[in-house]
Amino acid sequence: MLSPGPRPGGDELPGARNQERRQEDRKKHDKKDEKKVQKKPAIPPTHANVSYGKHERNVMDFWQAKSDKPTPVVICIHGGSLIGGDKSGYYGRVKTFLDAGISVATINYRLMKQANEEKVVPPVKAPLEDAARAVQFVRSRASEWNIDKKRVGATGGSAGGRPRFGTPSTTTWPTPRAPTRSRVNPPDSIAPPWKEPRPRWTPRN
Repeated sequence: MLSPGPRPGGDELPGARNQERRQEDRKKHDKKDEKKVQKKPAIPPTHANVSYGKHERNVMDFWQAKSDKPTPVVICIHGGSLIGGDKSGYYGRVKTFLDAGISVATINYRLMKQANEEKVVPPVKAPLEDAARAVQFVRSRASEWNIDKKRVGATGGSAGGRPRFGTPSTTTWPTPRAPTRSRVNPPDSIAPPWKEPRPRWTPRN
């Protein structure tokens, strides 16, 4: 009886070889991420890397528009398929908003990696919660940052559009108190947007 000869390329199964290649690709990708240099905005932010939550990715940059009166503010939420990207993605648009008299905040938020590590179910809740928390945090700084808390908007590109639609409106969500006071309405106490009642569609006859 003849014994089977060696497989082409050795005794290693194709699945095992593919797994090793994927691991090597991940290591190369991680090394590239480590070498990435954080982008610097052309216009220095008024407040940089301000923490708005507990996680290390809950940080934002803020640019205060020049005005004697409280200004509107736009919160920019970066894209990246919820697996990458950061607040620097909107650095190139800051000047456009400032020239229009609109203050700007660009935020980082938890990605799918961090959501899975924290066992958030479903994981997409993490960036939605962070976007809502960022909005409330900015409104809580209205007096200090010369913001009109009734004119707070949000914009997001690609995956950043999903958290953008989850941000609270100023008419339906409670107004936060300044964190320097004794009574504080923390972001964690607010009902997240996915618990809000959704409209029911009535089929037409």
